[in-house]
Amino acid sequence: MRLAGASGTPKPRFGHGVVTELGAGVRLLGCYHPSQQNMFTGRLTPTMLDDIFREAKKLAGIE
Repeated sequence: MRLAGASGTPKPRFGHGVVTELGAGVRLLGCYHPSQQNMFTGRLTPTMLDDIFREAKKLAGIE
């Protein structure tokens, strides 16, 4: 995960909705995979997935 000019940690903390600043204006937004297991167990809900895309648009300045 090395980007030119990025100065983030080699292994960012992962969590659903966690934003990690990688440097050089690059951000990483964590999201659980929408697998059947994650959806059926409630680890990830449709609302959580909608919220992630809303946050990604906001961070990208395209909302």
